Amino acid sequence: MEYIYYNISEGTNTLLWHEPWCFKGLIWENNQARQLLDFPTDAKVSVLMTNDQWNENVYNLSNSQLQRQILGTEINYQLEADRVIWEPSSTGIYLTRSAYIALRKIKQK
Repeated sequence: MEYIYYNISEGTNTLLWHEPWCFKGLIWENNQARQLLDFPTDAKVSVLMTNDQWNENVYNLSNSQLQRQILGTEINYQLEADRVIWEPSSTGIYLTRSAYIALRKIKQK
């Protein structure tokens, strides 16, 4: 997941708990998130959004670290849908060649 990041648009294509859209790792692994957010395991990021903005579910997290991390995640309302971006590629699309190059760089370190 080191080379992947999520570009959130409407939040309807991204799983809240099981995709690393907000910060490195999964929200499901964050104990504070599981205590503060009462959503089913199949919820989408869109439950935290209203009219292309973070909604009251985020603002009601009372100045927690989780709230700051979510608010630090930009909503890109100009996109038609959420996108997963592969950073080693200039297009953001995963290619075997770009993965090979990225893995070679790791091995050389």
